Amino acid sequence: MTKSTNILSSTHRTALSAFMAKVLEPVTDAELVDTQYNSLVRNVRAEAWRKAKIKTEYYSALKDAASCLECKGKPPFEFNAVLPSRADLLDLYRAALAEQLLTPAFQKLDIDWKKRQLPKLNRYIPVRPEDVAASIKADEEFFASHPTRRERTAR
Repeated sequence: MTKSTNILSSTHRTALSAFMAKVLEPVTDAELVDTQYNSLVRNVRAEAWRKAKIKTEYYSALKDAASCLECKGKPPFEFNAVLPSRADLLDLYRAALAEQLLTPAFQKLDIDWKKRQLPKLNRYIPVRPEDVAASIKADEEFFASHPTRRERTAR
C-alpha cells in the first residue's frame, strides 16, 4: 500500500503546526485594537448617556419653572399646567444628576463634566464622591482600552 500525500503530510505538517501555534497564542493588546469594534462599543454607551443627560436636563427645567412660579406668585397669564412642588422636583433633579454621574461616559468630554461636578457634590445629592470617582476611573480605563484611532507607528 502506498502512502498518500495530502495537506497533512510531513512536508506541510511543519508549516501547519507553525500556523496553528501562531493562531492559538494569546494575542497582544496591539493586535486586539479594532477601531470599528471600539466605535460600536462606545456607541452603545452613547444611548445610555443621552438618556441620563436628557433626564437631568428635563428635571432641571421643571425645577426652574416651578421655582419661577412659586417665587413670583401667580403668573399674569393663564397657566394650565400643574407642576409638582419645587421641593419634589429638586429631589427628582438631584436623583437624575446622581444617576448621570454614575452612567458610563460616552466621550472624554463627559468625563471632564463628571470631574467638574465632583467638587460640587454635597449631602443633598444622593451619591457618594467615592462612587463618582470610581465611575470616572472606570470610564478612563474603558477609553484607554477602546481607542477610536490607531496610534501611528514610527517607520
